[in-house]
Order: sequence, then structure tokens, then C-alpha cells
Amino acid sequence: MPRSQTAQKLVDNMEAFNVEGAAAVERIAELYSFDVFFQDPIQTLTGLEPFLETNRRMMARAKSLEVQIGELVEGNDQIFVSWKMRFSPKMGPAIAIEGCTHCRIGADGKINYHRDYWDLLGSVMDGMPVVAPIYRMLVKRLG
Repeated sequence: MPRSQTAQKLVDNMEAFNVEGAAAVERIAELYSFDVFFQDPIQTLTGLEPFLETNRRMMARAKSLEVQIGELVEGNDQIFVSWKMRFSPKMGPAIAIEGCTHCRIGADGKINYHRDYWDLLGSVMDGMPVVAPIYRMLVKRLG
């Protein structure tokens, strides 16, 4: 089944970070409504400008950012996309994150809800070579 125009633009914009880096942030403005709600494990905010600003700050801290798109499912004005991201900060170890984005599309065809789901603690721990094996062992014992 072909992707909707909004779903394809979302994927294109996510993948643009691989090539364009920080310049990709300005591209995403056309895809989101002025009152977009955004939430991830670190923050919750409302409005296009705060959403763009949080992306600008992330890219200002990045040496590089790579996004690999996994599965995409859409229906009833909603999009779910899985992804893998490798964030290399200017200082510190690279962080590999696997996550999923849930978006809702408004009547105007723009995204008005964007929620990212990913494991904050696991992503940070995996970036710490001394701590990562201990953390994985603890998680395995709990599971």
C-alpha cells in the first residue's frame, strides 16, 4: 500500500538529518501545525517554534546524527514509524537509540501530535562501556 503524502514527508524529513544535518531542522516546519504537541522521554512541549528549537538544540550538540527508518504503519489519520538513531555528540560517547514515533494528522494535513517512545536509561547506559554490561545483566535478571 502506498504511503500517504504526509507519511512520506515525515520519513523524508527524518532521513534528511543523515545528509543535511542541522539544516534539516528548518525543513520540518512545513510538516507540523503551529500548535503541535510533542512529547518524548525527556520533555513535553506545545507549539511549532518550541518544537523547532528543541531540534535546533539537539543538532547544535551533535557531531553527527544518523536515522534509519524501520516499519511504518498508518491509518485513521495516524502514523507509527519505528526507527534507529545514532547520535554522536560533540563531546562524549555516541548513543544508539531504537524507538517509535506516533503522529496524528489534523484536518489540514499537518502533524498536530508527535510522540517519540524510546528507552532513555538503556540508551544512556549502552553508551557507557564500563556500566553497560552491568546494566544489561540487571535488566536480564529482572526480565
